[in-house]
Amino acid sequence: MAKSEEEVQYKMILYINACVRRESRTKKLADQLLEKLTGSVTEAKQGGPVTELKLEDIDFPKVDQSFLNKRDRLIAEGRFDADEFRLARQFAEADGIVIAAPFWDLSFPAALKAYFEQINVLGVTFVYTPEGVPKGLCKAKKLYYVTTAGGTFFPEEFGFGYVKALAQNFYGIQDVELIKAVGLDIDTADAEEILKEASQRYFGDKRDTIKDNMEPSPAERLSAEMGLGFNLGNSLDAIARPGSPLTGINSELAWFNPRTTREMIAAIKKAGFKTLRLPVTWHNHVVDTVVTEGITEKSNNAGTEETTDKIDPAWMNRVKEVVKWCIAEDLYVILDTHHDICEGFLLPDNSHIDRAIEFIRNVWRQIAYEMRDIPADRLLFESMNEIRVPKASYEWTPDYDDPDCRAAMENVNRLNQVFLDTVRAAGKENAERFLVIPGYSTSTEGVCWDGFRLPKDTVEGHLIVAAHVYAPAHFAFYLKDGANITEFNTESRESTDPID
Repeated sequence: MAKSEEEVQYKMILYINACVRRESRTKKLADQLLEKLTGSVTEAKQGGPVTELKLEDIDFPKVDQSFLNKRDRLIAEGRFDADEFRLARQFAEADGIVIAAPFWDLSFPAALKAYFEQINVLGVTFVYTPEGVPKGLCKAKKLYYVTTAGGTFFPEEFGFGYVKALAQNFYGIQDVELIKAVGLDIDTADAEEILKEASQRYFGDKRDTIKDNMEPSPAERLSAEMGLGFNLGNSLDAIARPGSPLTGINSELAWFNPRTTREMIAAIKKAGFKTLRLPVTWHNHVVDTVVTEGITEKSNNAGTEETTDKIDPAWMNRVKEVVKWCIAEDLYVILDTHHDICEGFLLPDNSHIDRAIEFIRNVWRQIAYEMRDIPADRLLFESMNEIRVPKASYEWTPDYDDPDCRAAMENVNRLNQVFLDTVRAAGKENAERFLVIPGYSTSTEGVCWDGFRLPKDTVEGHLIVAAHVYAPAHFAFYLKDGANITEFNTESRESTDPID
């Protein structure tokens, strides 16, 4: 809600409460909206600007032939003051509308549809133009539609879409806002946390957010300190083609970059960079199941046990060597799992999620154990890079209406939780290490999705959200159409338009 919306003064807000359950989560969200609009829900309802209409308390008449005949007669006679039109008059006179309706059966409770049948009155809430187009007669400046859903399947064109179409096309209320919280009943979901996040997102609820005059979180402070970063790509994340001799630790050379040296790291620091992101691919360095010392499958404590997805010790040592060079050069380091999005390893769709969970747990257990003594505020772990379903229609840009896409996005939440739990259990510096959390495809759409959740953590303020934005594309990539630029100029609209 923008400040201009918050400053609107309503003389009469009609609160249409279509909630049924006593502990309705939709009602809880709607009450927070009303408090934002009025300052106090209780006072607003008791002689204030809010008039609450509880639909479960209304005995709506049956809409049959007799009902229609009577309504048509009253309209024809111009008797708009009849008691039968009381609800319609009330709706038309309100200068603000709040509808609270849970997401039921792809729409909303039946009582809300019965209510609309009562207020859709020709001559009260709308009229028809000579061309047969409806024209609204309602005074409301804005209509808020508040809803919650247990799952993440929420096609907006049904329940909310219907209400929005009525408001804009029949009632004349053009400003319609959807306020929602979804995914509340998923097994791994924290419903209260989702509702809190929705409150913060829509209302800026200062009761549960960091106030402007409070200290920033540890993650915010660290992010500010990390400054300008350098991505050491196409090196430790490279994968040799089949038949290439560039395997093992020599895979670092497979994409034509030289082997990383301490001098390179020092040059990056000297150039003014404060952070180095170190992309690393792991699945091509997995050796057969072996007995390992120091890693226990179930508890991550020291012990001896067979471990699948065992990382080649030579590769682990090479990665650790580069990490330590960065630390020695006073750089922050972000270490990830990079090009592991492939069959048999890390895919987030339902057909592959069990194996993906196994892989992410096995790999991060070993990485975290090996890096356990490196300072928690210098080496950050990033769970995955651009985790997605290759070749799907939604591979790079999430389709919120596609059930397979939503399932994959929810599975990314699960993988992030497994990642966090595994790292934290590895002990020492990992107990408070800062962790970087992406959404689906590490896109802005992936983390702006209502179902995106940060994993539950045992330490507060140590998670950082990741999102990749390649803009302007004709600078960040080489485009075949030839519309490329090789220098970024802040004074040139050619450079800044895609960002502005």
